Amino acid sequence: MFAALRAPMIARVAAVIAISLFTGGAQYSCSSRYGSTNGRDIDSGNGPRFTTTLLLRDSSGAATYTFARGEPITFELVVRNRTTSTVSLESGHPPDSDYAVFDDGTERLRWRYNASRGLPVVVVPLVFQPGETRIFTITWNQVLDDGSMLGSGNFEARGVVPFVGFVEDPMTPHELGSNLVAFRIR
Repeated sequence: MFAALRAPMIARVAAVIAISLFTGGAQYSCSSRYGSTNGRDIDSGNGPRFTTTLLLRDSSGAATYTFARGEPITFELVVRNRTTSTVSLESGHPPDSDYAVFDDGTERLRWRYNASRGLPVVVVPLVFQPGETRIFTITWNQVLDDGSMLGSGNFEARGVVPFVGFVEDPMTPHELGSNLVAFRIR
């Protein structure tokens, strides 16, 4: 009689172990720094007037945080006016957005989108209506300012609507700048 009960019990225990291993792996995959938007929190992107987030997309438009070396990376900066008022930003636009890539876990700037561009020195207000969300996008081919290709490894990216202090220190916390987003180049 005990032998007849033991086989189903062992089968149930095996099933519980298999489910635990599977869900544990899924949990690791979902919480892994390079399978999500988990980057270092530099106290940015969530202020009294704006929320600012950065997504990375591959050439098919899928959100991802792992890319092949040389694969185009689309930076999608989402900025929302969280107030019930119109907000006018007059900090020297264009450009409406800028992006930076750092070595993982450091402040070593590897690339900045507008660093070597000849930009007009014009003040054009960027106006957000109450509750309005704007999405700014650029695509980067992983070529650095010196013409070399970004190597394989782990990196972090940040997108911003330019604000005073960003050019001098791209890590400056601000509600118009996203937190850092971790990504990997294979």
